[in-house]
Amino acid sequence: MRFLSLIALAVLALALFGCSSSIDLEAQPDLRLGEDVCEQCGMIISEEAFAAAIRLNDGKQLLFDDIGDMVTYFRLKGGDVAVFWIHDYTTRTWVHADNAYYVASNDLVTPMGHGIAGFALETNADALVADIGGVVHTWDDLLAQPLTELDRDSHHMDGMSGMDGMDGMSMGSK
Repeated sequence: MRFLSLIALAVLALALFGCSSSIDLEAQPDLRLGEDVCEQCGMIISEEAFAAAIRLNDGKQLLFDDIGDMVTYFRLKGGDVAVFWIHDYTTRTWVHADNAYYVASNDLVTPMGHGIAGFALETNADALVADIGGVVHTWDDLLAQPLTELDRDSHHMDGMSGMDGMDGMSMGSK
């Protein structure tokens, strides 16, 4: 009888181990543009350049239509996060959020008005700043302060001061 109990315990342990090892926490998110809905705002995700995702430690993925929505969601709800993902603005490829560079600009129109684009390469982020203005930030910068307080000092701010209010409204209404 003791032998059968040990076998049953071993089978149970293998089953549990097998399930947990089948989750690939590093798997890139599966995004269906025009079909998937943002976890934060409920809008259909349609702009790949600004799409973002969270992979939880249980393997579940959460999708977002705007990098700012992902940051807002995480601040409000937290979660057992394995990996944050963003799309590179230039190449549209998935990049680990903590390895990326971010441009915050009042002149950057994003799905929910946060005005943030992500890049795998700092040189590409610098090129966008040279083109439209803004400031390059790190992932830690995005998590450390309210998004409405991110430095966005742009050299092209002619008549764009209204974006600050819109960004604050979009975050406050979520």
